[in-house]
Amino acid sequence: MFKERSYRGWVQSDDLVSFEVKERETDLFILAGRVLEKQARESILSNRADIELYIKKHPDFYDALDPILPADKAPDIINFMCDASWKAGVGPMASVAGAVAEFVGRDLSAFSNEIVVENGGDIFIRSAKKRIVGIYAGDNSPFTGKIAIEVGPSENGIGVCTSSGTVSHS
Repeated sequence: MFKERSYRGWVQSDDLVSFEVKERETDLFILAGRVLEKQARESILSNRADIELYIKKHPDFYDALDPILPADKAPDIINFMCDASWKAGVGPMASVAGAVAEFVGRDLSAFSNEIVVENGGDIFIRSAKKRIVGIYAGDNSPFTGKIAIEVGPSENGIGVCTSSGTVSHS
């Protein structure tokens, strides 16, 4: 079920510790001030439960290829995904990896001032200093290891999607 993500081995940080948390289809690589595996897993399970329960009640959410409006009193992560889908002109599930990364990152921010959560190329970064995000576009791409994005400090966090369209379904 889990795809090998060799690019994670390229990550270098002298001020953060790294760890992975996997739960069903969710496969996160996290950098934080300390290992927060238990807190990350709790956040993953909570956010996944919100998404899965919503899909059971609203199956059109899962299959929609175009933006849709959330139901009244939808969970925050569903509202976030629907808002993102309207901005990008796609179905809300296109944002699921980024939404999970961001919501887990927000939750972990209560335990660490510096947080990076990567979920298959979708990344949430909350940092007091600039961070460099390298791009992995596949083993045979001339861009892999040659392109990076500099992300400035962000107290509230910032999302970055580095999916190339050639590595996975993202």
